[in-house]
Amino acid sequence: MTVGCGLNAFSSRVDAAELKPSPVVHYYSGKGALLTVDGMQSIDEVEADIDRHLPAPTFTRSRNRVKRFGER
Repeated sequence: MTVGCGLNAFSSRVDAAELKPSPVVHYYSGKGALLTVDGMQSIDEVEADIDRHLPAPTFTRSRNRVKRFGER
């Protein structure tokens, strides 16, 4: 196998992966729990979008141990 063949195969796989959403995308999308962010923005813009979509973590104290909200 030549290097060119390997690169063509890799390129084909990447193209196919971009066109075919993963089952995880369908699963969470169907539950209304999929949030999308444009990853081509600057890092600061991506971070701001994520912060807008996700609630701030809430912490509670239990037996001298800090737990995340909902954690048992």
